[in-house]
Amino acid sequence: MPLPPQLDLRLRTRLDELLKEGEELVALMEKDDQRKRADGASRGHFYGGHLNHQDSSFFSLRTKLLSLIDWLPPNSRNINRLSDEVASLDNNIPGAKKILGVTQALKSDYESGMFDAFFQRVEANITSDYLEQAEELFNQGTARNPLDHVAGAVLTGAILEDAVRRICSRQSPPIDTKKLNGENKALNALIDEIYKVGLINGMKADQLRGWAKIRNSAAHGQFTEFTREDVAQMITGVKNFLADYM
Repeated sequence: MPLPPQLDLRLRTRLDELLKEGEELVALMEKDDQRKRADGASRGHFYGGHLNHQDSSFFSLRTKLLSLIDWLPPNSRNINRLSDEVASLDNNIPGAKKILGVTQALKSDYESGMFDAFFQRVEANITSDYLEQAEELFNQGTARNPLDHVAGAVLTGAILEDAVRRICSRQSPPIDTKKLNGENKALNALIDEIYKVGLINGMKADQLRGWAKIRNSAAHGQFTEFTREDVAQMITGVKNFLADYM
């Protein structure tokens, strides 16, 4: 489960909602179908093909499923083909059953971890973009500005804290990132947590605490507590940490 617990719960809940809605829709369509065919037969008219039913409910459910599919791995041939197929379904019983089957398959794939690698790639790409921004902030400085490295330190520290929180959320069971009063735990407390469970060794924990200290000093205006070289090493170190642990 690479997604944060709250987002994971939202996705699981949404899949369950669509499944329930799909099952109810199929049941309504089958009931409508029986009624329409019986009414037709009583007038001497017999339907040979599939009848359309529950227009509003069907297209509402189809749109919801398409929105969910669009949220899944982009540029995937299978996902693109699936989206096209769902979009072409008609509001009849076979169409509703296909929607139900697709939803069941997506739920099964998600719960079995089939999408984990995709979500991890998305996280990695977003984090990489932020790190590039941190490096740009660091490299844009000039000799006339002795504090040009401060913004890079603050952003890199925020990236590190976000990464450590996500590492905590991925554990089984997840490591709690909040205090009893609901506030977020500080970065140093989270570092202690992942050290206690053996995710990092003592040397790595000390290294992370050092970067956290630089971030805190930068954020609180204590600019004499670190140097430009410290920030350069921090950016490189955080980049390596993400490559090893994310």
